[in-house]
Amino acid sequence: MKVFCKNVKAIVFVVFTCFAIMLTACSSLNTTQTASPTKTSPFVNRLTEIESGLVRDVSAYGSCKQAVITDFGKNQGFQLDVRWLDCDKDLNAEQQKMVYDGAPCITFNSNTIFPSMMPKDYDPATIIENGKNPGLGVRSLHENGITGAGIGIAIIDTVLYTGHPEYKDQLALYEEIHVTSDEGAQMHGSAVVSIAVGKNCGVAPGAKLYYWGGDLMKDAYSEGLAVAIDRVIEVNKNLPQNEKIRVISISKGFINRDEAGIKEFLAAVDRAKKANIFVVTTTTYQSYNWLNQDNNFGGLGKIDYTGDPDQLSTYTLGLREQGQPNDYISRLLVPMDARTTADFTGDGYVFYSEAGNSWVTPYVAGLYALACQVNPDITPKKFWKAARDTADKLTVKLPSSDGNDEQATYTLNYVVNPVKLIEAIK
Repeated sequence: MKVFCKNVKAIVFVVFTCFAIMLTACSSLNTTQTASPTKTSPFVNRLTEIESGLVRDVSAYGSCKQAVITDFGKNQGFQLDVRWLDCDKDLNAEQQKMVYDGAPCITFNSNTIFPSMMPKDYDPATIIENGKNPGLGVRSLHENGITGAGIGIAIIDTVLYTGHPEYKDQLALYEEIHVTSDEGAQMHGSAVVSIAVGKNCGVAPGAKLYYWGGDLMKDAYSEGLAVAIDRVIEVNKNLPQNEKIRVISISKGFINRDEAGIKEFLAAVDRAKKANIFVVTTTTYQSYNWLNQDNNFGGLGKIDYTGDPDQLSTYTLGLREQGQPNDYISRLLVPMDARTTADFTGDGYVFYSEAGNSWVTPYVAGLYALACQVNPDITPKKFWKAARDTADKLTVKLPSSDGNDEQATYTLNYVVNPVKLIEAIK
């Protein structure tokens, strides 16, 4: 079944807004201390007093039971979030019809109960399993032992549910920034971790994860991100040479370099560069002068959710990007939409039909970890150049920018080819 959202133009990325709305209806989180601090945390007086190591076992957030539908208006598509729902009982007639019709923009999880009468070519179990595959041949690299083993990936994001089997064994260090003692896990952390190092979903499942959780939705540049980057550098000094952190993934970005805290953030990135650590953000080009908006990273969507994720023909430009396709034809594109990640409410999984650059960042970080495994001397610039030199072209048809039903043809010049990339780097 073709499940690409037709006639989507200038789609505003609202998925995470929906998640924020849903969180207000969730039950409270209980956490348990797993260790007692024995020395002063480097974050005392600025950040929550958290001892280095796995000091807090963050349990899963209580499940939310609230249907969220975002309607972009006529001919602009919609999002239907049916996580935790019994679609027959919990949806109104309009929403039920969308599900019965196999609505292409459905986000659901392992707890969703679908109607018994679903389209024959819309199988939620197949879709959620298919979405775990990082795609474009990444799993073939894993089969050959290229998993990111011996490489550390640091992620700075929201408070993480630390117990999910998708990634708990990869978690080497967990600390928190700007949090209250009872602050709960959020969906964003589990998702980006899954994409980077997840056992089933991740690009680099053999890498070790070093995680700093906090509130990235507020202005955390000077007192949050910069301090966390410096903490990564400090931790890295004490790691064995064959276990060093080589990349930091931060699913946050900025446009205005004059914003408060940006100067401190960029200075911290410069310190990371000197420590041989690549800092990947949603606006990586702001930190590296060999990148710009035109050749930065971007995301792919899928034409068919049940199509083979390893085949280039399964992909198109990401839903969020389709409003301005010309801005992405020269960017290095990686899989983004139609991905399955660990759930933050338990040990199940979530299928996100639409995503954004927050999903691109950990994917790129995972690829860089694979590159570091096969070539410890790789640098961010050499990695980026090799990725573009080995990339594939993909011709796609997208809705015309004038809003009518006509399709326009575009050539995406740099779709990442992980297998060729790693071979070139080796």
